[in-house]
Amino acid sequence: SRMFEKVFTALYFIFRKSQHSEMDCTKEVAAQMKHVGTFPEVPISVTTAGKPPSRIFMSSKALQLRLANQKKFLQLSSSNKQIIAERSGHFVQLSEPDLVVNAVREILIRIKEKLQ
Repeated sequence: SRMFEKVFTALYFIFRKSQHSEMDCTKEVAAQMKHVGTFPEVPISVTTAGKPPSRIFMSSKALQLRLANQKKFLQLSSSNKQIIAERSGHFVQLSEPDLVVNAVREILIRIKEKLQ
């Protein structure tokens, strides 16, 4: 059916492998991180999805690990902020773009204030 074809095409574009795929480059990133020094004292903003993913896509254990990793990331800097995107799932930048834009603006303001 035409609807099936549209859904299949959409899923293909979402999950196809590419040079920019998160999952395809994790080993490379992990290897690069071994050579990085101490994390600098810079402002950090972590945007967390307010809507948990379906268990079809992510187990509760994987979700707990993701949230724990986000908290660890926040600990890298004393200038940190976690933002909960209440209306969003994984793709916050698509469902709440203003929230992401405002988070970036706030980081830039915090950097500017630190430099003055």
